[in-house]
Amino acid sequence: GGKVDASDLNWIGWSSDPSSWQWLEESDYPEMPVGCVVHTPTAAIEAVSAGMGVAILPCFLADKRQGIYRLPPGNLTLHQDLWILTHEDLRNTARIRKFTNHMANAILSHRDLIEGGQARPLPGWVKI
Repeated sequence: GGKVDASDLNWIGWSSDPSSWQWLEESDYPEMPVGCVVHTPTAAIEAVSAGMGVAILPCFLADKRQGIYRLPPGNLTLHQDLWILTHEDLRNTARIRKFTNHMANAILSHRDLIEGGQARPLPGWVKI
């Protein structure tokens, strides 16, 4: 494709929650206008794939998607806790313990992807 210049891009917002707009303001591109708002991360990743703009996306979704790259310098790091919860009365039940251990191990086995350690280099045709 041709050169892509960050000044030609728009944000794709994916929530009406005020905290998500704060993320845009704290990003490396706070002056970039919002071009559209979608309501799920899945819709945001599809909009990015369609060339509609840029979005703040979960690493485990975006880093695996061909044609989606992180914009440099990438100073914004968003963190959310991930919890596996059980009812207090069931916490020590063998099947519940087995399930929560399985889920914890499955999540930990993908830790690098979840935490963003699998980013691809930006292609040369993108000018930032």
